[in-house]
Amino acid sequence: MTLAATYNQEWLKTYQDENGEYANWNGMDPYNVNPYWDIYKNTNTSEKDQFRFNAKALWNVTSHFKLQGTVGAELNWFIFEDYKAPTTPGYEAGRLQNSNFKNRMYNLKYLPFTTIHGVILTLMRLWAEMFIK
Repeated sequence: MTLAATYNQEWLKTYQDENGEYANWNGMDPYNVNPYWDIYKNTNTSEKDQFRFNAKALWNVTSHFKLQGTVGAELNWFIFEDYKAPTTPGYEAGRLQNSNFKNRMYNLKYLPFTTIHGVILTLMRLWAEMFIK
């Protein structure tokens, strides 16, 4: 919400009437709700948990041939609750929205390779070298 610098913001502190309902100050504009009403009557809360796991295994089959496997996971949980009090502009009947998001991602990689003189060669090159000799 934007207000002119000359606007007396003290007036906004009377955000509710004698019945506890929203005090109309701008024609019930849902995009410019009284900030005091938002702070004291409306709420939104959120929780987020994140778990990451990554593991790598390396097996030296021979001095020139190795197998490597990598596995990983990333799990996210996000819970959001948004409450709009009754008589809030745009939500005259009130609203309670609960959102629960669960995201999962898994990774798996398997890589056979060989090292000769410090250079990494793919399995195809290793096979070629074995058949040429």
